[in-house]
Amino acid sequence: MIPREVFRSVQMKTLSCGREDLDHLNEYIDHQLQVDDSDLNTKFEVKACATGEVLFHILARSVVDPLEFKEVKMLATESLSKFPPPLVMPFVLAHVVAFLREATPHGEQDCSCIVEDDSVPDSCGLVTAKLMVYYLNRVFSEDEHAYKDCDISSKAIAVLVQILALPADDSLVADLQRGCIDCISLILSRLAANDSGQETKKMPSAASLMNLLIAWIFGIQNGDNGENSKTRDTDGIDSRVQRLLDSMWSEARYDQLPLQVRICCCNVLLSTISRSENSVLASWKSQGFISRIALATERCVEENVVVGGLQIIFSFLYKTSDLFSLEGNDDLQLVRICFEAIASLLEVTRSESVAMNGLKVVGVLIGKFPGFIGTLSSEDLQQLIDRCLIKVRDRRVSPAVTELAKSLLRAMTPP
Repeated sequence: MIPREVFRSVQMKTLSCGREDLDHLNEYIDHQLQVDDSDLNTKFEVKACATGEVLFHILARSVVDPLEFKEVKMLATESLSKFPPPLVMPFVLAHVVAFLREATPHGEQDCSCIVEDDSVPDSCGLVTAKLMVYYLNRVFSEDEHAYKDCDISSKAIAVLVQILALPADDSLVADLQRGCIDCISLILSRLAANDSGQETKKMPSAASLMNLLIAWIFGIQNGDNGENSKTRDTDGIDSRVQRLLDSMWSEARYDQLPLQVRICCCNVLLSTISRSENSVLASWKSQGFISRIALATERCVEENVVVGGLQIIFSFLYKTSDLFSLEGNDDLQLVRICFEAIASLLEVTRSESVAMNGLKVVGVLIGKFPGFIGTLSSEDLQQLIDRCLIKVRDRRVSPAVTELAKSLLRAMTPP
């Protein structure tokens, strides 16, 4: 594999030169290969000055050529990920925009905030779009600078979120969307792992992106704690991504995001919890993200979003239980907030999915936080048992829910 350092000398040069569709790439490469062999000086100058550019075009052609072998396409995409990201990103984003134009009902989108309009190809198929998302995953996973660049990260997130809104009618589109979820999660987790808490015009903050995702999932009224809108930096990644979406997508408002996108954003947070170190998750706890998610889940009315919120709470509590100290007021308060939110939902729900996922959170609280039960008075404990378990058991939402409620009831009540 080509080391990225080979291309550092051309890092500030823009390789993209016009519409990077297959016809242009073929024409460009043919022209470069037709240098007169008799003119050695000219041939040497072309090799010395344009090797990186020619190689970029050769690799790009392999990626977009529909007749190329799949294995060659994958290898070419991996090779492109070794170039400095600013050189390749216009090519990648232009193809993703072309894919969105073909895949969305209205077709035309104002992409001038993402790439130059005349650089967007006439078409981009699903296979090529998957390769572009694969490239983004490789770059944000391996490159030490791409995720820190607010311009690169915000543009990538803006187009990936729009892919998440496409109808997942077949497994290929669903697979593409899983790649988009993984990519946004990679950006968030890498920012969080290196977050200094300070956001600059170049270096985005994980907290800003986290605030944006929570607002997308639950809506601005439920997902915002009230202070974020007052202190939001207009140059922060959350504001930049939202402006990009506003200019491209009519459904970009917080309270208008399609339900499918909101569910996918839940999966972004689930993926981030899975891949993050405990130090990152501890900062989520201290910054109040989980308590906000618990409260927003309790207030939410969309069943699928409630289920997503419950899954986030379960995954977080299960993975981070060792980080809690119930002797501290803050941690104890967070556990109480989670328990109260779950109890409020279980008390009234007739949804099997909500009941099952809510009971799973109760289970992790019983199993992983036994000290919390000990802090409750007998009256409070009985109230929680009645609200969380007895009412769900007696409501008989489904046999599986009833059995889980009975099992947890036995665990919470002494013999």
